[in-house]
Amino acid sequence: MIDRLRPFAINGLRVLLVDRGVLFVDFFIATGVAFLIQFFVWSAVYDAHEEIHGFTLEKLLYYCAFTIYLSRLNNCYDLVQEFSDEIIEGRLETQVARPVSYIGQKFAAYLGGGALYAIPVLILCVVYWLNNPERVSRSPAELFSYGLLIIGFLLAGAVLSFCIGVFLGLLTFWLMQADFVLACLTTITAFLGGAIIPPGYWPEYIRPLMAFNPFQYFIAAPAALIISGDVPVGAVELAVAMLYILLFMLLIKLMWYRAINTYTGGGG
Repeated sequence: MIDRLRPFAINGLRVLLVDRGVLFVDFFIATGVAFLIQFFVWSAVYDAHEEIHGFTLEKLLYYCAFTIYLSRLNNCYDLVQEFSDEIIEGRLETQVARPVSYIGQKFAAYLGGGALYAIPVLILCVVYWLNNPERVSRSPAELFSYGLLIIGFLLAGAVLSFCIGVFLGLLTFWLMQADFVLACLTTITAFLGGAIIPPGYWPEYIRPLMAFNPFQYFIAAPAALIISGDVPVGAVELAVAMLYILLFMLLIKLMWYRAINTYTGGGG
């Protein structure tokens, strides 16, 4: 199975490497401009050595950088678009006829295309640890748990964001067009994921939504874990992320079974 999926993963990475314009925009312009905006806004809000909701200005800027790159790493916009196009244009039959499952093809390509975005996240981790050595000056057991949770969050985040993308893409079978979903996806991910404002900064009455929605478990939660190093809280949040993955996998299975039995091709 791995040998069959490997070409799809390599192709996903190759598409990104060939399209150098998109690569340049994603890595430098889109992320750089977003970080500069966050830097200017929060620098105007914070006073020197001030701490708000547990964040100093330095930690908050690290949080912003992490969430920006995690948003790029776990971006399912193109996945939803591909699902929509293949369903509407009647190209689903050729994909389903392959010896590898359709969802498996998309998952391998999604991981391959996102692998490159994991590099700046890991580099940023090293930079943060070098400037904050107290995060790594702990017992070997705590350090191992801390690193294992970070790796677990990166993997679980990729799977969870993929599941959300598949779920939204499959809605095309009923909505016929994914324009509305795509238009809302970026904004919803930015706000509910915690990339714009950390969940703790929101008013009390909306914090449950910010704390328990699935988007924050692949953006805000791993960023907060890396910065705080709170292993028990990170373990609980990773467990919740796994529950969301199981829930979406069940929904996808039910939706796919119903959709593929009514799909007639030729444009849906």
